[in-house]
Amino acid sequence: MGSLVDVQILSFEVGSAKPSALFYEETCKRLAVEPSEVLMVGNSLKNDVVAAEAAGLQARHLRLGERLQQTLRDLLQG
Repeated sequence: MGSLVDVQILSFEVGSAKPSALFYEETCKRLAVEPSEVLMVGNSLKNDVVAAEAAGLQARHLRLGERLQQTLRDLLQG
């Protein structure tokens, strides 16, 4: 999965979790980009899309079936 994303930020590393704006601010700092340059793609409308947009990021809601969600979880863990 690492080849598909620029950076993976884990809430315990940041000390904050989605939907906190701090989570998104730290992500932008680590990428060394402005929030408007980031596209957040996530499956939670509240935590991924609404929260990211409130922090100034671009965001898209990805609606996944359960099988695909499990595959992505497996990729991120392995």
